[in-house]
Amino acid sequence: MSEPSRHADTLSSDDWEIVKDMVFSCLPLDRPARERWLDEQRPTERVRREVERLLAASQTSIGFMDVPAPRRVLDLPSEQPERIGHFRIEHVLGAGGMGVVYAGVDERLGRPVAIKVLQPDSAADDTRRKRLIWDARAASTLNHPNIVCVYEAGEAAGVAYVAMELVSGNTLAELLDREALPQPRALLLATQVAAGLEAAHAQGIVHRDLKPSNVMISDTGVAKLVDFGLAKSVGGDIPDGHAPTTIEGRLAGTVAYMSPEQAEGADVDFRSDIFSFGSLLYEMLTRQRAFEGGSTVSILARVIHTEPAAPRVLTPALDSRLEDIVQRCLRKDRERRFQSMADVRVRLQEVIDEPVAKPAPPPARR
Repeated sequence: MSEPSRHADTLSSDDWEIVKDMVFSCLPLDRPARERWLDEQRPTERVRREVERLLAASQTSIGFMDVPAPRRVLDLPSEQPERIGHFRIEHVLGAGGMGVVYAGVDERLGRPVAIKVLQPDSAADDTRRKRLIWDARAASTLNHPNIVCVYEAGEAAGVAYVAMELVSGNTLAELLDREALPQPRALLLATQVAAGLEAAHAQGIVHRDLKPSNVMISDTGVAKLVDFGLAKSVGGDIPDGHAPTTIEGRLAGTVAYMSPEQAEGADVDFRSDIFSFGSLLYEMLTRQRAFEGGSTVSILARVIHTEPAAPRVLTPALDSRLEDIVQRCLRKDRERRFQSMADVRVRLQEVIDEPVAKPAPPPARR
């Protein structure tokens, strides 16, 4: 891997996580597609420069063909472990700023698993170890078809890991990057996401980081929520005292999808996830983000102060009832939003069950 630039030293840990996610996403794309993708994502100038520097280095590094690109550019372990505890490791599924996710097999039960472990540079970071375990604890309290199932969390030979359900498919972010979703499919997936959030809220868990990359779409078309590393317990069975210090008392979440109260650093409840769901649904229906900007600060300002364009301005054929649902989710004042995900899910289901009838053709002239 090339030497880190002076610019990389100025990136926060959150920025560096974004950089690594973006590099991993861009590696399979050709140059024009990379430019288009980065333009659509609108990262900060500092993040984009570092992403472009790492991508350029990937094309010029010695031994480029000898080392898998994700390992070389994202600084994954030079050698893939053969096993972690009683799990046999097969291949890398993905990586971010904190964790590496492997596909593997639980040799005790003979079932496929996804195994998330900390990056080498994160393994000694106690806060990130706590976040990994917090993710597992929050998700393991939930048992729902629209939430990825966590099997166990542990440590083997000094490596902290979480083993979970292996979902064959793509993230919603990858799906939206490839194609526009037909309204019926978007509606079905959105209803499943809403059902997953409803189940989490019923257990007193606020996700706080709902975004397209945290929704997996299986090959059979089932949406599943992942990554509860920023989750907050509100009256649930997990005391907030177990949450890592980086989660409590600081800005948490991905800025383009966070609620106004998150953006202002205020306390959040279930209605914060409802706002994030509105941003997600907006993007699923229009293929554009509800809140965009040239920097983190400008995006946050839009989240707090600006109303996005009405969805039917961007998608004229959209069912007006879906536009109403999106707009009510995105109310700045949480008291004026839907007050529960159950209400949102029911409204979405009504649109599925009661499609708008096509207008009858005019009577034939006699």
